Amino acid sequence: MDIVAEGREVRPFWVRAHAGTAGNKRADELAEERRPQKENGSGLRSFSAVVRQKVIKAASLEEWQQRYTEGGTGEITKCFFPRVEEAYRILSRVTMTPLLAQTLTRHCGFAQYLNRFKLKDSPYCACAPDKVQDVLHVLEECPIFGRECAETEAGTGVVVARHGFPGLLSDEKSRVIF
Repeated sequence: MDIVAEGREVRPFWVRAHAGTAGNKRADELAEERRPQKENGSGLRSFSAVVRQKVIKAASLEEWQQRYTEGGTGEITKCFFPRVEEAYRILSRVTMTPLLAQTLTRHCGFAQYLNRFKLKDSPYCACAPDKVQDVLHVLEECPIFGRECAETEAGTGVVVARHGFPGLLSDEKSRVIF
């Protein structure tokens, strides 16, 4: 079936291989059927195929970044990871725990989140009546958690703040301490 002939838009994008993405295996099979059977003598695909893959991956990352930047969700994740390429590079090597997922999505047990569901009377932190207790407040300025942050910084050499978060996650030793 020729999708383009039907007038439907086709936008290729890169997906990580062998990651369980729905339809990825079938797409590989179809692509293999259509690929010219040329080899460069070493059993490797031609240079142009490798270049095409890089171009598709770069275009996909560019589109992903645009959607990520313009999207109305994930604001806390964007604080920690403004670039999707960095987020993907780091988070693809990290075992996602419930606590980490909650921290990255702002769906954790801080007063701001609990107040949204009427599980806490106020979104404000006990340290100051005008400070909303959320992930960024706890990580960057809350004196109640100051000792834990100082210990993490001393053990990792990384500042516990939104700009230091990628560094805390990218290094396994720092991740354990954090």
